[in-house]
Amino acid sequence: MGYDTALAPFYIDIEGRRTQVSIFVSKEPVEVTVDGVNKIYIRARMGYGIEQKVIGEATKFSQGEKAKQQTVEVNIGAYNMALLTNNILRWEGPEFGGIPCTPENIALLNDEDPLVEKVLAEISERNRSKKGEPTQNGHTNGTGPALIEGELVSVAEAKEEASPNLVSGGSASSAES
Repeated sequence: MGYDTALAPFYIDIEGRRTQVSIFVSKEPVEVTVDGVNKIYIRARMGYGIEQKVIGEATKFSQGEKAKQQTVEVNIGAYNMALLTNNILRWEGPEFGGIPCTPENIALLNDEDPLVEKVLAEISERNRSKKGEPTQNGHTNGTGPALIEGELVSVAEAKEEASPNLVSGGSASSAES
C-alpha cells in the first residue's frame, strides 16, 4: 500500500487502518537519480519552518500609500532557488566531482540537467497536498499563502498567475485598492 511516509515516520494500525501518530515530517532523506550513479538527496517533505523560510525568500510584501493597499511580489526564480537550497541535503556521484553541497554550489547547478529538473519536480510533488486535503498550514496545496488582488491564495496559485512555466524566473505582483 502506498502510504506517504514523508508526512510522518510513525503509523499504527487501528481497526485495519494505518493511522498517523506523529505530527512531524520524516527526517529521512529521499534519493533522486536519473542514471543510478549520480544522486541528489532531498527532504522527504518540508516542515512548517522550512516551508515558511522558502516562502519568505521568494515573496516581498509592501504597504501602499493608502492604508488598505498591500502588494505582494512572488519571484518565481527566487522561489525555485529557495526550494532547491532548502531541500537538497547532499549529493554524490562522479558528475559532482567531490564539490561540496552548499547553497552557493546548488546555485551553480545546470537548470537544464535532467537530474536537476527531476529534483525540482520531486520537491514540488512531495510538498503538494493530496487531492485537496489540508496541509499542516491549513492550505490545500502545501505551498503556503500569498496575496493576489486582495485575496489570500496559495503561493502555487500565485505562481500560476505569474507564469505557466514554474521553473522560469520572473515575478508577479498585485495590489488591493
